[in-house]
Amino acid sequence: MNKDKHSSNMHRLVRLTLINWYLFDYEDIAIDVDVSLFKGVNGAGKSSLADALQTIFAGGDETKIALNAASGDSKQSGRSVLSYVLGIVAESGGMRAVQPRKSSNCYLAVTFQRPDNSHYSFGVSLFARNSDKKVKKERFIIDGLDLSSMDFMDGSNKVVPWSTMQKRLQIMPATVSFPNNASDYRRLYCELMSGAGANQQIASNMMLQAFKNGIAFKEEKSINDFIWNYILPKRAIDVDRIENDYSEYQKIEELIATTEEKLILLKKIVNSYTRYENKHKSVLAYQWCELEAACLGTDAKLNQKQDEADNLKQELGVNKDKLEILNESVKRLKELSDEAKGAWLGSKTYQEKKNLSEKLDDKKQLRETKKQILNQSYEELKKISEFVWPEFEEPKLYDMARTIQSSLIAIVGSDNDLLSHPWYLSFEVIEQVLIELKKLKELSVEFQNESSRSKQRTVALSEEFNRLRASFEDSQQGIVRVSKPTRHVIDLLKSHGIDVQPACDLASISDEEWQFSIENFLKNNREALVIDAQDYNQALKLYRQEKNRHKYIRQVKLINPDKGFGFEGEPSVDSAASLIESNNPVALKFLRGLLHNVKLVETEDELRNEKRAISRDGMVSGNGAISGGGKPIDSIMLGIDARKKHALTLKEKINQQAPLLAQTQSNNKIFESLVNEFIPSVLAAISSCTSLPNSLREFNAFDLTIEEINLALSQLDEECVQQLEDKSIEAERAFNEENSKLIQLTVEIGVQDKNLEDFETGIRQLSTVYDKLVEKRKMFETTHQLSFDLANEKLEALSDLLKENYCEIVDKARLESENAQNASNSALRNAGELLAQYCSYFDPEDKKELAELNQSQPLLASKRCQTHVNTIEKTELAKYSLDSIRARETMLKNFRAEVVANLKESFQQIKQTFTILNSQLAELTFNNNVYQFLYPVTGIDSLKKIYDYVTDTSDLDIENVGSLFDEQKDDPAVSIIENLLLDGRLREISDYRNFFSYDIQSKDINTDTKRKFSDLLRTGSGGEKQAPFYVALGASFMTAYRIHKFGDHVEGGAAIAVFDEAFSKMDGNNAKAALSFFREIGLQVIIAAPPESEIKTGPYVDKTYTILRNGDQVYIDHHTYKDAGKKLLESDDHNINPEILSTLIKEVEREFGDSKYD
Repeated sequence: MNKDKHSSNMHRLVRLTLINWYLFDYEDIAIDVDVSLFKGVNGAGKSSLADALQTIFAGGDETKIALNAASGDSKQSGRSVLSYVLGIVAESGGMRAVQPRKSSNCYLAVTFQRPDNSHYSFGVSLFARNSDKKVKKERFIIDGLDLSSMDFMDGSNKVVPWSTMQKRLQIMPATVSFPNNASDYRRLYCELMSGAGANQQIASNMMLQAFKNGIAFKEEKSINDFIWNYILPKRAIDVDRIENDYSEYQKIEELIATTEEKLILLKKIVNSYTRYENKHKSVLAYQWCELEAACLGTDAKLNQKQDEADNLKQELGVNKDKLEILNESVKRLKELSDEAKGAWLGSKTYQEKKNLSEKLDDKKQLRETKKQILNQSYEELKKISEFVWPEFEEPKLYDMARTIQSSLIAIVGSDNDLLSHPWYLSFEVIEQVLIELKKLKELSVEFQNESSRSKQRTVALSEEFNRLRASFEDSQQGIVRVSKPTRHVIDLLKSHGIDVQPACDLASISDEEWQFSIENFLKNNREALVIDAQDYNQALKLYRQEKNRHKYIRQVKLINPDKGFGFEGEPSVDSAASLIESNNPVALKFLRGLLHNVKLVETEDELRNEKRAISRDGMVSGNGAISGGGKPIDSIMLGIDARKKHALTLKEKINQQAPLLAQTQSNNKIFESLVNEFIPSVLAAISSCTSLPNSLREFNAFDLTIEEINLALSQLDEECVQQLEDKSIEAERAFNEENSKLIQLTVEIGVQDKNLEDFETGIRQLSTVYDKLVEKRKMFETTHQLSFDLANEKLEALSDLLKENYCEIVDKARLESENAQNASNSALRNAGELLAQYCSYFDPEDKKELAELNQSQPLLASKRCQTHVNTIEKTELAKYSLDSIRARETMLKNFRAEVVANLKESFQQIKQTFTILNSQLAELTFNNNVYQFLYPVTGIDSLKKIYDYVTDTSDLDIENVGSLFDEQKDDPAVSIIENLLLDGRLREISDYRNFFSYDIQSKDINTDTKRKFSDLLRTGSGGEKQAPFYVALGASFMTAYRIHKFGDHVEGGAAIAVFDEAFSKMDGNNAKAALSFFREIGLQVIIAAPPESEIKTGPYVDKTYTILRNGDQVYIDHHTYKDAGKKLLESDDHNINPEILSTLIKEVEREFGDSKYD
């Protein structure tokens, strides 16, 4: 047997025996080396060996076994001890299923050899029938002999049953035991596997966990996952009891909350009823105030009426005395007036003066009529001379009009005072004015033509400006503004449910410097419509019908989605098509088809040489000619970003056009005035000036006649008969004055009589009203339970506020009564709603009575609710509070005992585990590095505070439950732990591993350089990232198997590590280092891996076993590499032979010259 110098004094696994396991009938696998590799394809059975070893070391206890997933089971193990024993193998990996055994006696055993060459074996007997679905398990241990497959069979190679085997073992010359259970079995075989001395005694649980960790180990990316899966066992703290205690406490708290909620609701009900009662009293008080104020106000009015009637009677008596005196005076003056008037009217002078005055009035009226005609002519001519001319297209026309206007101004003058410059008093001037006016009339047709052209210019500019502004608003939002024909067709198709979009809305141009040039070339093709193939026929039919009704839409194009447009594939980079981008294949194909043979050029020579080309500035070469690109486009359409950017250009154009449009509109208004006002004024002036000479002659004649009449009247006024007229006038004046006084006094007396009658009627009516109001107030006081103190208090307050204005007091009292009534109704309604809510939520026994009282006698309902309030406050709440305190104390007592104590023990176990592992790791070197576990307390604040609290709590504190949540204890963790309980988050602290962060630190023994695994994850290779895991795993094996290393010397008992498909992320060099490391610590390693793993691990294992399967037969072959073979396999490893890489680099440099590559 080969033994390494490091482990020559340790126990060695020398044989694995399989009887009726998987597809093995009977097999003795000699494992006489430190490191062995079992390789085979998926489904061949290599993992069955690892599962066999698991089953042996677990004593058949399936709760301690994690069998490998069957090939094709996608990590969900479909295997069991039963399936292995019966040989149940499903079809997988191209291998057919096999017929299982109907029943099976299965034996699994391992044989170890001590340094003194003595042996011991142990294993399990497994019996199963296909019909039982259950495995019968027995265990055996034999010290002093090595068992092989032949020991489990009779002479005809038939497997013996357990009863026979048990008897056979009992008579063997060795120490034999048959443990009753798996736990005793594991304890006993661990005693055999242990080395000499107490410090080398293997603990069965630790050993089995380490063994399972090796089989289950998968190369990790997370240090936390590694620690949790392979270093720190799961030890969940049972928080169910704490949760139950809290649930009970919470129920009581909820009951208290419900009771308090009930109490609050009842108090709200009582408060609402109380508010209802108070507001109802206020309603009555204000209603009484309204009645009392009405009585007081009516009484005040009645007294005032009586006083006014008495005063009026006195005034009436005085006026009647005055009336008698005035009647006598008027009669006397009437007689004197009649005598004077008769003398004057009988005179000759009176008659002549009367005739002349009538003739004067007539002539003045006629002269005024003629004067109005003259003034009208002047105003019309004034408008013409002051008219401001617009800007004419024809300067000659403007000069002619301005010359005529100047002539008119020179003729009539510029002064606005008609009388100071009576131009119309000259017949010669009137004739000159008519000549100039007729000249203007002759120009009126040309004026109208100029006005029409001005209107056309204004309309065109306005439309262009509005179009620019609409385009700017659309472009600013990235919206395409298509032409009217295109919009017509789009609306038509969409009205029939057809999805349609212009090509410009589906495409963009990738280079903005070519945007204008390409769009100018495409022109109306940008608006070609894209329609889905399934809708195209219907769209075409609709368009065909519509274009006959609206000819202007015939220019619209519908892109045929079935056509290739003469172009396939990717356009050349120098063509305009290469700049077209679109997610719509139809739009992309159409636009690229139009542009695929249009080259992008810069110079004149390129324009000449290319068959079809465009330049950045819009030059176009095509059909043998070069042009400037035709009429430039007004707007950018392709691409949302391009349209938004084009909005800035449109904004500049708008700013440029706005002043021009304003000027044009202003000029057009003058033209409108010219046509609508000026020309009519000219025609009116011509008409009035034509009749002006006659009017002037008549005006002069009237003026002369008036002058003659005035002279005659002045002569009559000088005669002596003036005294008669003056006496008549004076006598009539005196009579009229006195008669007016008489009439006024008579009217005043009549009014006073009527007023006195009205006063008497009003007094009678007010007396009746007052009596009714008093009766109504007395009735109100009798029929209502009125608080007179409150009513008088309210009346006094209203009187002070409104200064005893009883009308306002009545209105205010009525308003306050209504407000109080609304408040009362609201309070009663609110009380009813709250009462209904109370009865619905809490279902009191007297809910029916409460509902009836609320409708008929609300105040009795209030008293009933107050009784409920008193009962709850004095009895129920007190009991619930006491129950809550007790439940809380129980909960906190159990928390301290269950959680704090267990966490404290777990924290100590973590420190002990890592102390032992770090002690082991300190002596181990891997690739010139030593490793240490780092396990600082977590940085999560809430968990850290709990950790501090637990570690600061002594065992005595744990027993002193009452102090855990004392308010005097100011440790912040206390409130955090209580919040965990109250928030139902206790399970967050049930796993002690959450309280630490984990890392592995490596130190280079040559440079003392330290690196953390967390840093290595960002920069290291796959092998470098996995190395710390293997070192850590090795340390855990040393701890479990109680291996002690002193320099190159290793002491201990047996130490087995089985890895299933390990080292996959390591290169050969790191795999070699890992296996060498396991040898150095005395670990006997078994690796199960796929065939390709031999490439990087083969040279570094002592023996390679190949597992082959053919149908239901499994074969095992093995080979060992000689030193020459290992050397040959390592010959192309550049880590071992760096000259290989140097040679390769030189070859690359020769092939590629001096070029440098990253």
